[in-house]
Amino acid sequence: MKVVLVSYHYFESKSRAGFHQLAEAYWDLGWDVVFVTAPLSPLSRLVRDRRLEYPLLEEANRPKAVRDRLTSYVLYSRLHPANLRLDLLNRASGRILVGTYRRSKLGPLAHELETADLIIFESTPAIVLVPIVRELAPSARLVYRVSDNLEVLRVHPAVLEIERQVLPLFDYVSAASRYSARKLGSIRDVVYEQHGIAKELFDEETSSPYDGGINAVWVGRALLDPFFLESASARLPEWTFHVIGPAKPAVLRPNVVWHGELEFRRTVPFIKRADVGLAAFGGHEGQVPGNYLADSSTKMLQYAYCGLPVVAPSPLRSEREHVFYYDFGDADSIETALREALAAGKRPELGQGIPSWHELAISLAGGAA
Repeated sequence: MKVVLVSYHYFESKSRAGFHQLAEAYWDLGWDVVFVTAPLSPLSRLVRDRRLEYPLLEEANRPKAVRDRLTSYVLYSRLHPANLRLDLLNRASGRILVGTYRRSKLGPLAHELETADLIIFESTPAIVLVPIVRELAPSARLVYRVSDNLEVLRVHPAVLEIERQVLPLFDYVSAASRYSARKLGSIRDVVYEQHGIAKELFDEETSSPYDGGINAVWVGRALLDPFFLESASARLPEWTFHVIGPAKPAVLRPNVVWHGELEFRRTVPFIKRADVGLAAFGGHEGQVPGNYLADSSTKMLQYAYCGLPVVAPSPLRSEREHVFYYDFGDADSIETALREALAAGKRPELGQGIPSWHELAISLAGGAA
């Protein structure tokens, strides 16, 4: 069995996103795995694409054997529908960018698609290619895994319309948030399925990376609210705040530790041994659609699997248990939420019902292991 995963991410990046975990799950299950990084074009430099810190251009448009049965492929095109940040430019460029990208030369990737049993698209502008892929692989199971909401990702406006147009071409649509499932459910059937957890890593015995004291941890690539971190570290000097991810140090205090990006295996003990998990998303005031981030954030599931109390901004209020909320820009409510979370302690039973990545992979494959 062969699966082709079309993801925004680069397979050999330090950070591990959901599609990395799905690729590893299918590989563990014995599948041949082709991991496609898309979209990418000269416009990626214009928009300061962080993926270019990796050798994507050197590997463009040729398969790279990562290991037996696992191939990485970077699809580099002349243009792609990148958000040009100005409404006038976006309106003028939509048809050109979509049309040019849809005519991308697939090269060796075309054969991989034609011989695939399962093709899974992540929610990225690469969904513009779905009609072409459907023609190349009419017998393959074609799946749309809505791991992120395209509106929140601020993609080119033309991609939002394309998403609605191509939905009927998929055999199965799976959304990581209830919000996305409801939004797209007006067009076709959509199944709400949580992200998975690398349970085998979380269940391993590990020593604590902390030197004692009270430790709160933030993990991920999303924008961390600098006001939250500034206020929390100033008001709670006896706490230590750990930031794991590519964020640039924005708060310089002795009790704020910036670890940078870590391999996921090294990140797990920081989550398991923390006292409080931080979901202090920044830049979303008035923009967070309901419980979208609370549902779709992988960190929220990881925190829950470890039983951590979580601190999050009030717009993320959701059905998720053991979350303590603060108001944007309100230092008093930030301190209160953190103290209440610590007092509440850990609840290991919250991990029940969270799927493994292997379980999610089998579901997306229609039950084919």
